Amino acid sequence: MQLEELKKLAELARIEVDTEELSGLQKDMESVLEYVSRVKEIGESAFHVDEGRVPRNVMRDDSGQHESGIYTEELLSLAPQREKNYVKVKKIL
Repeated sequence: MQLEELKKLAELARIEVDTEELSGLQKDMESVLEYVSRVKEIGESAFHVDEGRVPRNVMRDDSGQHESGIYTEELLSLAPQREKNYVKVKKIL
């Protein structure tokens, strides 16, 4: 990366960089750009997913449903406050 390009980047980023820092930044930017170019070389073939090894959700069948309301009274009795068949909570606005 050229020093003029670094100066332009610093100007766009609105940061002040003196000439001593520019040479250090130039080396850093070159190593970053080198790394990015190596990553690009790998290509998408390195990220291929083997369909046979992909974890999948295993769900049980929803069978044996219980009667509606069978646990209502038990659950409501555990609430700190209730009003009829509802849990009473503090009004939040």
